[in-house]
This record gives sequence, C-alpha cells and structure tokens, in this order.
Amino acid sequence: MKNNDNSMNSGQKHKVRRAIRFPMLLMSCIAVFSVVILLTFLFYHSLEREIYKERAAYMTEISAQVVSTTDTVANAQWNLAAILANRMKASQISGTAELTEWIVSEVKIHDQDELSFLVFDNAGNYYDAAGIRVRWQGNLMSIQNDSPKRQVEVITLSTTPKNTDEMVFLLRMETPVVLKAEGVTLTHVAVVRDMDLFYEQFQVPSFEGSGENFFVSSVGTRVYRGKSYSKVIGDVYNVLKPLERMSFRFEGSYEKLKDIIASREKCCMEFSDTENTHYYVTSVPMGINDWSILSVVPSSVVSAQMQHFLNMTLFGMGAIALLVLAAISTAILLIVRYRTSQELLHQQAEMNAALQEAAQTAEEASRAKTVFLSHMSHDIRTPINGIMGMTDIAVRNLGDIGRVTDCLGKIAVSSKHLLSLVNDVLDMSRIESGKVKLEHKPFYVEALLDACYSLVAGQVQERGLTMKKEFSGVGQLVLSGDELRLRQIIINILGNAVKFTPDDGEVVFTACGKDVGGGISELTLIIQDNGIGMSEDFQQKIFEPFTQAEDSPKSRYKGTGLGMSIVKQFLNLMGGSIELQSAPGQGSKFAVRLCLPNVTAPLRQEHAPDDDVSLLRGLRVLLVEDNELNMEIARYILEECGMEVTGVENGLQALEIFEDRPEGSFDVILMDVMMPVMDGLEATRAIRTGSHGDAKTIPIIAMTANAYAEDRRAVFEAGMDRHLAKPIEREELLHALVELRTRTKD
Repeated sequence: MKNNDNSMNSGQKHKVRRAIRFPMLLMSCIAVFSVVILLTFLFYHSLEREIYKERAAYMTEISAQVVSTTDTVANAQWNLAAILANRMKASQISGTAELTEWIVSEVKIHDQDELSFLVFDNAGNYYDAAGIRVRWQGNLMSIQNDSPKRQVEVITLSTTPKNTDEMVFLLRMETPVVLKAEGVTLTHVAVVRDMDLFYEQFQVPSFEGSGENFFVSSVGTRVYRGKSYSKVIGDVYNVLKPLERMSFRFEGSYEKLKDIIASREKCCMEFSDTENTHYYVTSVPMGINDWSILSVVPSSVVSAQMQHFLNMTLFGMGAIALLVLAAISTAILLIVRYRTSQELLHQQAEMNAALQEAAQTAEEASRAKTVFLSHMSHDIRTPINGIMGMTDIAVRNLGDIGRVTDCLGKIAVSSKHLLSLVNDVLDMSRIESGKVKLEHKPFYVEALLDACYSLVAGQVQERGLTMKKEFSGVGQLVLSGDELRLRQIIINILGNAVKFTPDDGEVVFTACGKDVGGGISELTLIIQDNGIGMSEDFQQKIFEPFTQAEDSPKSRYKGTGLGMSIVKQFLNLMGGSIELQSAPGQGSKFAVRLCLPNVTAPLRQEHAPDDDVSLLRGLRVLLVEDNELNMEIARYILEECGMEVTGVENGLQALEIFEDRPEGSFDVILMDVMMPVMDGLEATRAIRTGSHGDAKTIPIIAMTANAYAEDRRAVFEAGMDRHLAKPIEREELLHALVELRTRTKD
C-alpha cells in the first residue's frame, strides 16, 4: 500500500514538474525568437543603409558626369567668344554699320544651328546680326567694366524670333574697341546658344523623363529648368523651398542640403513627400558662375532591382530565424525530456519512445539545416558547425560533467573564432569607407611586443613549435601612435606564421628601432618562419581582400582571407610599409617598417591590482541594460561574486533611480550606450551635471557593442571612467571592478 502511495506521489510530482516546465519552455522560445527577430531587423536596416549609400554615390557620379560635359560645352563657347574678340580688334571697325556686317560675316563663317553673336557697348546696349541696337534686359552687373571676365546668363532675348530660352556667354574684352564714327565704346562680346544644346545633357539624370533638373544659384534660386517635369518641385522661383516640408532619411535634412549647395559641394540625399513617395535629390557644383545642377529623381526608377533584393533578403532572414527557432526549441525539449527520464526510471519505456521520436525530429531538422548551410561561405559555416556539433554532444552526455565541460570549452573557442571573422569583415568595411581614425598616444614598444608574443605563446606551446624573440634593439623606446592597430598588425602576422608552420617548426620574432632625426624613430619588425611558404603568384595578391592560397585547404587553415589585407591597409594609414620574402616549402619572412614620433618623457608604468574578487562582495551596482539576455548575463556574473545588483532598462530610469536614492546608495554604474528613451551618453552627462552628492565621483563604466576608437572617445567625453566592449568577458569586467574598488579604497 505504501509503495502504491509513493508511486502516486511520484506521478503527481511528475505532472507538477511538466506543468511548470511547459511555460518555461514557451517563454524561452519566445525570448529566443524575439532576439532573432531583433537581429534580423538590425541586419535589414544596416543592409538598407548600405544600399542607400551605393544609390547616392551612383546618382552623384551621374550628375558629376553631366556637369563635366556641360562645363566642357561652356568652355568651348567662351573660347569662341575669345576668338571673336581678337578678330573684332583686328578688323578695325569704325561704325555700327561695319559692326553689323562684321557680325553677319562671323555667323556665316561659323555656320552652326542655333548660334548667334552679340556685341555690347558701355551704355548697356547690344548689337546683333540684324543691325538692331537693343537695351540689355539681363543683369547689368554682368556687363560693367569691373564685372568678372566670364559671365553666363539664361535669358529670352527680345530679338530672338523663336522666343525661347537662350544661354548667353559674355566675355569682357581686355581692351575695349571704340567706334570712332559714332563715339561708341564696345566692351563685351557674347556667344548665344539655344538651351536645347544643353537639354541633351539632361537625359541621363532625368531617367527618361521621370525626374526634373535645374540650374540653381548658391541660394537655390532657379536659373533654368530642363524640359522634364514632375510635381515635386513645381514652377517656383526658389527650387529649395518646396523641399522644406519633405521628410529626409539617413541623417539628411533640408538645412544640410541648403548649406552644401551654398558651399558648392556635392551631395545626394533621399526624402519622401506627403504621399510617402521617395525621391533622390542630387546637387553638383558647375564651373559656370556659382551655379549647381540640382536633380530630383524618384527612388523607384533608380533602384527597383535593389529594392527587390532587399525584400528577398528580409524574406531569407525570416526563414533563417524560423529554422534557428526550431533548432533551439528542439534542443530545449530534448533537455527537458532527458531530465524527466532520469527522475522517473519506472517510465523508461514510455520516455525512450518519446526520445526516439524527438531524436528523429532533431535529425530531420539537422538535415534541413545542412541543406541551408551548404549555401553559405565555408569560413562562417565552420565555427557555426562546431558550435552546433558540441551542443548536440553536450545534450546527449548531460550526466558526464567532464564531457559537457569539454564541449562548452570548444563552443567558446568556436564562438571567439566566429567573432574574429565578423571583426575582420567589419574592420575591412570601415577601412574601405574611410571611417578608421588612428589614435596618437605614447606607448612602450617593448611592452607591446612582449604582449603580442605572450598572446601567441599558448598556440606555439600546444603545437610543439619553437618561437624565439629578440627585442634587445628596442630598449626603452617610447613612441606615439595607435597601439591597438599596431598590436592587431603584429598579431595577424604572428598568427599566420604559427598557423602555416608545421609541428616542430620554428618562428622567429625580432624588432629594432633607430633614430632617423627630427624627433622620429624607425621601428622595424621581422617575423620569419620555416612553414609551408607561398608561391610567387600568391605573393602578388596576398594583400588583397578575401585571398587565400588555392593549394591551402580551408578545412585546415581557417580564416576569411582578410587578415593580411587589414595589415596592409593599417600600415598605409600609418605611413608604414611591409615586405615579403617566401618560397614554397621554405617558409616566409615579413618585414614591417614604421616611422613614428619619439616621446622623450618616460611613461609612468601602471600595474593593475590583483583581481581579488572577494573585494567585490557587497558592492552595490546600478546595471543599465535594455537587452534582456545581456541583463541576465551581467546580473549572473555580478551576483555570483556577491554584489548587490539593481537593474533598469534605459538611461532615463537610471537617472531617476540614481537621483531618488540617497548619497552612497550605489558604488558603481554599469551603463549600456545604445538604449531607447535615453541613451547611455546622455544619461551619463545628466548624472555628472546633476546636484546629487555622488554625481561627480561615482564610477561609471560603459558596457557597449560600440567598440571603435571614436566610440571610446565619445564615452570618455560624456564623463564615463572605463570602456568595456561587448561581448563582455567575465575576467575583463571583474578586473575593471576590482581596479576601481582598489582605487576607491586607496
């Protein structure tokens, strides 16, 4: 009877556990799906921005070509005007009748359609081939004696039979011509061309009549509009005024467009009208007066195929999100069922059947993933495959702690490798877009070299390689430069030397420095190995992006093929050079040379305190993080060390809770940067300028995915004390907290 009671209690407990686990499983799936959807949205937004940049560059280039052609045509007219001026001086004309005959003869000589000549006197009149003397109706400033030598006006002349717009190219003669018979002084000659000559140049930017184009002044007033027409600008005097009510995208604005046109620079922006129709507005300065060509083109005719590609990408990312969600949900379900089977041994038969069914589902999902992943690049697929494989092994060996620990370690290695691949791609993208800004700070050269040597020493020891260093030629040399980028250069070359050197091989790392005068020292780094070497053909393209030797199987030598390209680009930015000597089977030798400023004052050596995490027990932390998963990870790390954590989701909440609590309520603030409502930079500035007793002294540490030099500068300028880049390393976070704690106690 007692056994029956125990059996019933066990069954009831099993039902209770299942009732609890199902909502937990559902919530986990929802959380994972939300993260995947967020990442998909961020990727789509980033891709849309990059496509916009390409479109803008394309539109700017088209308008620049039109301006170049237009300027060439205009220069030809001024050259013709200069010829006329010289010929008129040589003709020794004495009266207006002779002047008329001379103009007629010149028109016949040049014999071009829609071409006529005018001659101006100092009273503001002009003379044409018909012998008519007419008062100039254009800008009188353009024909005065002190006017610029070259002027252009678009005007409808009263003496033109067709009554159409014409472009008048006015040239002020160096020496006026005096008609002695009438006492008239001739000061300017002009070439007159029908604007149809320039309309042909408008065909490309107007995209077969879908856009409109203008000659505008530096303040946006209309000088001329092409024959194409749309309803965006309309028939207005100031072309920019209708754009004031438009909504600009991607950091563009009406004011910014006005400033760029006024400063005669190139630009291309995207905006939408009140009906949410998108357009590109492009402005390129001309060589005529202070004019620019302004083009307005619907986005739909510029990049219909690009938009289709963007939509297909979003659809593909959505499919990926569903596959990832299905895989993770299956893994969680396996874990729950496995633990239940361990607790209820008497239901082993039933649970085995369920596990077999779940295993079959997992295998089907795995096959589907394999088909999908087969279309992705090998370099990204390799670490992902490692992560998934080790996860599967861990799930199947939950009772074996050693095996699970080993799997988790390999998952961490694969994740770091995947992060390094992404970092390489991002670094290359920033270099090509010109966004990399070098830092110039003092650093000890030998300390940097020792740090790089230590980073690869572990790999060398595992492989059984021999690695030698010789830094005696450096001494206590202190230089000013970008220590982080130089470290990246050295690690890339050293890492390749270790990677491509067979077991029991040798890597030699030497460095020396010498004074070259003018406060500059030349630093020479030589990294040599006796590895597999490179062919002459491959040496010619090793510094090109995505380049790997064809005879190097990717399964053995992993990488994006970006490392050496990044090295070369960074050295170019620093004004350095790199030389390579190699031969197949005989190893490789890289020589890096840099000239950097000396720092005469010795640097103060700072030694980090021992990371005694017991110092952190009881530390009161205000954790500001909008991402739920990141909040959970950080809270676990902090609370595991005995810290008291108060979590908030944005900068405004952090500011409010900090100001509401009395002085001394918090010992440190961990602040994310990119957050809704109020970001971390704004929140930090508000805290530092507030009246709270701890406002000026409480340590604030940035924990952010913005990891570049300009991001670090923004963090420190806002008033933060430290910068930690995501993904956050547990040891790095605790080290920063211990260091701040130690300084506070001192």
